[in-house]
Formats: sequence, C-alpha cells, structure tokens
Amino acid sequence: MTFLSKLGRTSRLDFVIGVVFLGLIASSAKAGLSYAFFGYAPLSFDIGLMLPVRDPFAYPGFVFLALGVAHDLCLLVLIIRRLHAMNRPAYWGLAVFAAIFGLGYVWPMGGLIIYVGAILALIFKSGTIGPNDFGADPKGWTSLEEYEAQKERLKSGNV
Repeated sequence: MTFLSKLGRTSRLDFVIGVVFLGLIASSAKAGLSYAFFGYAPLSFDIGLMLPVRDPFAYPGFVFLALGVAHDLCLLVLIIRRLHAMNRPAYWGLAVFAAIFGLGYVWPMGGLIIYVGAILALIFKSGTIGPNDFGADPKGWTSLEEYEAQKERLKSGNV
C-alpha cells in the first residue's frame, strides 16, 4: 500500500485499510495523551473531524488540536486519492470537508452523517477501469477492453 505517497489513485481495500489505520493511530494517541494529562484513557475509535476540546490553546487542548489536524490532513489525502480512482478532481474532497466542518460546527450530527455517507460512498463506488487522468489502475488493468475480455473468458470457463 502506498499510504501517503504522491497523489494518484488508490483501491477500495487500501482506502479502507488507511481509514482504519488512521482511526487506530489517532485513537491510541488520544488515549495515551488523555492518560498522561488527565489520568484516564477513553475507550473510543477516533474517526476524526471532531475535537472535544473547550480551550484549544491550553496545553493539552493544543496537543489534541494538532493531533486532530494531522489526522484530518492524512484523511483528506486518502479521500483525494480515492476520488482520483473514480476520475474525480481533488476539489470534490475539499467540498466534502468544507460541508463536514461547516455543518459540523452548527449541527455536529449533520457533520457526522455527511462524513459517514462520504466514507461509505468512497468505499462502495468502484473506480474507473484502466488508466484515467490521475494515473494507472491500482488493480493493474491497462484498459476497459482487457477487463471486459477477461470477464468474458471467466464466464465461458476459458481461463
């Protein structure tokens, strides 16, 4: 998996692994910091985009804010790479993030709904087959014709 290499395309499996990996790393870091600063560690899975910090510039709050921003930037890179697999430009990911943060500020549940919906759409929507404007197919197909020919061979049993 090319987790945070240059922007290109990523498969659905790599996207899911990346999102889960980021969630586990962020959750572990927040639990460790909570234990270090406050003497307890919350048991939660961090999906990002939510910072329950009252004063973000107090020392522990600033650390949590920095951790949340780093998590969100890594998540944005993953979202952009997945959008590139579907031959969509990066500004679609920026628009989703703007909607999440904008609506999440006014109505946090709305931001969460948009976030979960966007992640599920990126997981279940397949990418373009063969190369597109953003690079080669992560599954290795060189063209749609090659994919269709392989599908026909599998149907007929001539593998």
